[in-house]
Amino acid sequence: MTIRAATSWFRTGLLALVFLTAGLTTAWAQEYRLAPGDVIRTQITGLNDSFYLAQLDMTGTIRLPYLGTYKAQGKTLDELLNEISIVTAGRQIEVSTNGINQVIVLNQSAIFLDIEQYRPITVIGAVASPGQVAFEPGLTVRSAIGISGGFLVPGLTQNQSNLPNLRIRIEEVRQNEAWLAADLWRLSALLSEADRDNPPEEYASLIRNQLTEADIESLRARIAGEFDQLARDHEDLKARIELSGAQVELLKVVLDQYKTASDTEEERLARVASLSDRGLTTVDVLERARSSALNMSTRLLTTQAELAEAERELQALQRQQLELDAAFRQGVLEEKARVDQQFAEARVRSKAIRGELALGALVEDADDTVTPAYRIVLHRRSNGAETSALSELGKTLEPGDVVEVLLGDT
Repeated sequence: MTIRAATSWFRTGLLALVFLTAGLTTAWAQEYRLAPGDVIRTQITGLNDSFYLAQLDMTGTIRLPYLGTYKAQGKTLDELLNEISIVTAGRQIEVSTNGINQVIVLNQSAIFLDIEQYRPITVIGAVASPGQVAFEPGLTVRSAIGISGGFLVPGLTQNQSNLPNLRIRIEEVRQNEAWLAADLWRLSALLSEADRDNPPEEYASLIRNQLTEADIESLRARIAGEFDQLARDHEDLKARIELSGAQVELLKVVLDQYKTASDTEEERLARVASLSDRGLTTVDVLERARSSALNMSTRLLTTQAELAEAERELQALQRQQLELDAAFRQGVLEEKARVDQQFAEARVRSKAIRGELALGALVEDADDTVTPAYRIVLHRRSNGAETSALSELGKTLEPGDVVEVLLGDT
């Protein structure tokens, strides 16, 4: 069977399967455990025959008109209905219909719940139309891929004409990936987690294949320069601490001198005041003694303030010295986290382009008797953890599943 014929049969058959599985009974829905993203249809008997739609938010909480707010995640519809019935039993709702007021008394028989819409399935990778697929009970991997247009089979003209651009893009992305890997090497070296002279094994091949020896040597020089800067920062702080310490010691000496001088002036003032009381000295001599004592006291207080400020500055510099390595490490860790994220994103882009390039390359060399090899990985979140495993086409899906279609060894 040719690729084109196989593709046409596959897409037609899968669409037919979707319609067959869409009509499954609501028994599955009754056993289903609710999760964020599900939409619930609520109806209260006698309330103007209207219904309300509400979606579980990211915390698994749902807010229902007239009924209140409930933690719905992990519960079946019956469990949620029982909880609502217990909370609202006997609650009265007054409604007006055509000008006539009436009171509805809530009980379990008056409240109806149904799942209006499940969390969608997401299909990514080598399919014709990647994106979200509406979930229905019984939906299989085969059906989801069919709704997404089926497996992406290389198209002769389109892919061949796009190959040069793809090769340019992959080269640009690989260059960016290599520089990000080099940055991760630099940051790991600054954290003493990698050799300063040679890149870690996990990045070595990428760095040496994409960067020149001059680039690598420049990176080694940058690593050495950053360590040198840290050493200079230590030396600068050490010099500032020594200078500040010397200033503190000098101010202590000056303060002792002012204390002695202030005590002397106070004693002199006391003697002059005694002589003045007995009429043995003039008022001018007394005033000069008072002025001299006040001046020395002021100098003493000023020096005490200067000493206290100098001691605070010295303590701040000493703390800064103690924290310098920790602050340096924290800054490197924060930068490494950012670069890690950028590197991961670059690898995803590179993988996607390699997938496109593989499709185009397959067309260049293949004839219609060659069928591409696909792998299907099913990603499923359960109890807060995500699992990923190879899947068969007949695997039954659950709301929120992610189906990833990989071509060949991409």
